[in-house]
Amino acid sequence: MRVLLLIGTRKGVFVAESDGGREAWRLRGPLTSGTWAFNDVCYRPPAGAAPVGRIYAAGSSNWYGPAVWWSDDLGATWEHSSAGLTYGDAGPAVADAWSLALAPGGETLYAGVDPAGLFRSRDEGATWEHLPALRAHPSRPTWQPTKAGLPLHAILVHPTDPRRLWVAVGAGGVYRSGDGGDSWERLPDAGGPAVLGLALAPGGAADRLYQQSRHGVYRSDDGGASWEDVSAGLPCRHGFPVALHPRDRETAYVVPRDDAPGGGRLAVWRTRDAGGRWERLDRGLPAGPVHTRVLRRGLASDGLEPAGVYLATFSGRLFASPDEGETWRTVAPYLPPILSLTAATVDK
Repeated sequence: MRVLLLIGTRKGVFVAESDGGREAWRLRGPLTSGTWAFNDVCYRPPAGAAPVGRIYAAGSSNWYGPAVWWSDDLGATWEHSSAGLTYGDAGPAVADAWSLALAPGGETLYAGVDPAGLFRSRDEGATWEHLPALRAHPSRPTWQPTKAGLPLHAILVHPTDPRRLWVAVGAGGVYRSGDGGDSWERLPDAGGPAVLGLALAPGGAADRLYQQSRHGVYRSDDGGASWEDVSAGLPCRHGFPVALHPRDRETAYVVPRDDAPGGGRLAVWRTRDAGGRWERLDRGLPAGPVHTRVLRRGLASDGLEPAGVYLATFSGRLFASPDEGETWRTVAPYLPPILSLTAATVDK
């Protein structure tokens, strides 16, 4: 068993690799062009007789615009395409590819872009089609850009029903579809429309979502139809990422923003009771003042037992915990600014 950390940075994709013990790490990269910035990287497990799965990476270049890249040999070689990744002559220019999500089975791939919109590929990223219903929603005139622009930065696909989708628009709220993106329902705001992190919990009869916004951490037990504020006990309501335990739907991780820019110690906070209580996890993280940020996709977890948890900063530092956040160690200290982090396990 190998663990891969797929790292999207402002200067290409990097991969950190370890065995199942997650003690020592080997770093490779940049594996793509260093002139490209990558906002999201994901992994599709191997299909059929393929020895390894496929890595997908979404980003853009100042010269060439947006594209989705892929590698079938764990990053040794790459291809990319932007065919169809456009709103056409009547729409705005697509500036960046921001988010990726695989439907169950791995045959359908979704991409979110800036300005916010959703695209779908049925041929493994080679070509793309725009799903226009989201941008046609009556609430679109209320969407507001932030410092990051106006991206569609989160896409969730239900693990057993590929027609059920959730997306988050920069400062435009959360939307839900039950028909594969042909129509959308605007869900109630949780404190406000500026959604920064959105995650779907594993298992359970209800669709439990966690959301991190500028206004706090919220939980929904009905697929986003209603939200409960679970921020009590955190040092700051504002943060970016939220990551979940791979099996325990009660356990979530966040990084409140004030831990870093405020001059305090960098820390991850964990709840084991769905937001009822929070505990600070910082053993092995830098002890002094840390002036950095952890962005929307700066937290990740793997599927091992115990679960590994991973933390990436905009200043290019990468940390790993092999024991669900109890202790931390440095994987890489001097990477380019890290925009996204995904953990994957490979059998071979």
